Amino acid sequence: MKIGIVLFGILCTVLLYSTPLCAQSDYEHFLRDPNAITGFEKGQGYLVKDPPSSNKIKGSPFLFNENWHNARVRLRTGETRIESGMRYNIHTNEMQYRVDNTIYALNGSIVDTIYMNNCVFVFIQHQDVPQTNSYYRLLKSSPHKAALVHYSTSIKTESYNPALNVGEDVQTIVQKEKRYILLNGRMVSINSKADLSQLFSKEDMRKFKLSFRTNDDLLQVFDALKD
Repeated sequence: MKIGIVLFGILCTVLLYSTPLCAQSDYEHFLRDPNAITGFEKGQGYLVKDPPSSNKIKGSPFLFNENWHNARVRLRTGETRIESGMRYNIHTNEMQYRVDNTIYALNGSIVDTIYMNNCVFVFIQHQDVPQTNSYYRLLKSSPHKAALVHYSTSIKTESYNPALNVGEDVQTIVQKEKRYILLNGRMVSINSKADLSQLFSKEDMRKFKLSFRTNDDLLQVFDALKD
């Protein structure tokens, strides 16, 4: 398979967008699968530890928050799992779950699609992807393209002078995101004007008022591209 996303196609569009790639009945089946199995086993992931708590660290490594969220996960086998406690650590690129109060990270290679907190995530294994073997949020899709967002973090060290006790002796976790269009099997960055110029003429960029700074901008680029 050219791209390591099954997604029963690439899945359907997120619920916020009503144009599905697959049949609506397939998507509804994923969300309401009567044969869905509750929870994951230990062997479907690997042990991880909670991030250390410290008053010298600001920010969160988790995309939404450190709380545990209800999720539905479709595996590459076609099996659906219901997980009552899942969270996305974008610093370590882990979808975490719990078994007997022990935290595990799901093996991404078995994941097709994750639906959590009104968002759809897919695990991509592709040689052309900058962040290979990583989760991406799927904003919208059609038969030949998909709008994707990749999340990551960086650590910002604040200025501090211990001799004068000036500034803050802390590190801040900064959440970052980059946007892509998966176009005919090719991952295209949408993070600068130069990226847009690879896909559109200057006239089309002005005509469609295209930009690259927000997810809404990415969706506008997606809609401006022909299937």
